[in-house]
Amino acid sequence: MTRSLDAGEKTAAKLRALGHEPVLLPMSTPIRHPEKALAALALPHAAIAITSAETVRTLSALADRLKPFFAEPVFAVGETSADAARNVGFTNVTAAAGDGAALATSVSAHLRETKRSGVLLYLTGTPRARSFEARLAEDSIQVTVAECYEMKPAEDAPDALRRILESGRIDVVLLYSAETAKRFFAAAETSGAGEMLQDIRFCCLSSNVLNAIPAEFHEKAFVAASPDETALLTLLEPLP
Repeated sequence: MTRSLDAGEKTAAKLRALGHEPVLLPMSTPIRHPEKALAALALPHAAIAITSAETVRTLSALADRLKPFFAEPVFAVGETSADAARNVGFTNVTAAAGDGAALATSVSAHLRETKRSGVLLYLTGTPRARSFEARLAEDSIQVTVAECYEMKPAEDAPDALRRILESGRIDVVLLYSAETAKRFFAAAETSGAGEMLQDIRFCCLSSNVLNAIPAEFHEKAFVAASPDETALLTLLEPLP
C-alpha cells in the first residue's frame, strides 16, 4: 500500500479485517501548515472546498481555533473526506461523487440555488491535479486557493520498495493518486526493481491513476467502479 502513513494505517486495518496481509510503503510524507489554513479561513469566503482527507488532518491541528468555522458550508470530494470533516466538527458538509468535476458541479449548484455570492475557499495541498480548479473556472466561480500541506517524496522509497519486492510477498499494489503512481514506478526504476513488477496487479482509484501507470502494466491494472476506497477494495474480492 502506497498511501502516507496516517492514511495507510487506517486502510491497513480495513484490509486485515477483509483477510488480507497489508504491507505499507508510503511514497510520500505530509508536511502540514495549519497556520496557512487558519489565515485563509480568516479571509472572506462563501464556502469551503476540500479534495483530500489530508486537508482535514491539517485542520485538526488548529483544535479550538477551528470552532468558529464549523457551521460554514463545506464541499468534500467524496464520502471519506466528508466523514473526516464531520468528525473534526464541521456540521454542514456535502459529499460529491468522488472526483474534481463532480465536486465543482456540486459547488456550482449550491451557489446557484442559494444565490450565495463571494469566493470559494479551496483548502488543498501540493502537488495536486488541477481538474477541480479548471472546472470552477469554466463556471466563472472565483476561488481562493490555500495550499496548507505538502506531500514530500519519501527519500527511502526506492530501497524500501526493492526490499519488499525481494521478499516475494506482494500480489497487489493499491494506488490512490496519479502522483503516487508516478512516484511508485519512478522508485521501481531507480532501484532497478522494475523486472519484479511483472506478476503484480495494480488496483487504481480512478482512470487518472491508470493513465499514470506505464502502458506495459495496463493489462494487469484495474480501475475502481467509482473513485472511493470502498470501490477500490472491492477489486480485491476477488481480483479479476
